[in-house]
Amino acid sequence: MAHLLIVPGGVAGPALQSLMSGKMPPDQQGRLQGAAASLFSVASIVVPVAFTQLFAWTIAASRPAILGATILLGAVLTFSAWCAVAATDPDSAKGSTMRAT
Repeated sequence: MAHLLIVPGGVAGPALQSLMSGKMPPDQQGRLQGAAASLFSVASIVVPVAFTQLFAWTIAASRPAILGATILLGAVLTFSAWCAVAATDPDSAKGSTMRAT
């Protein structure tokens, strides 16, 4: 069952890298790919630990269960990242997703 959640990430990763590289000039591609790989590596270490602890906290016997807290936190973080990108992307104000080359 967990594989059903992992598969979209395998498809989304290359698609996101393609979108990011389309927004950067050719002389900045190495920096972009290095930064993306670094963020992915840090997230691969931090996220499983953080979400496991959050899940354990939400189902502890001493407090009422807060069902879906891990999913809600993931949604909030995703929405925050989307807002941050939209606020810093000059093309997003025009409704365009790709920069003209």
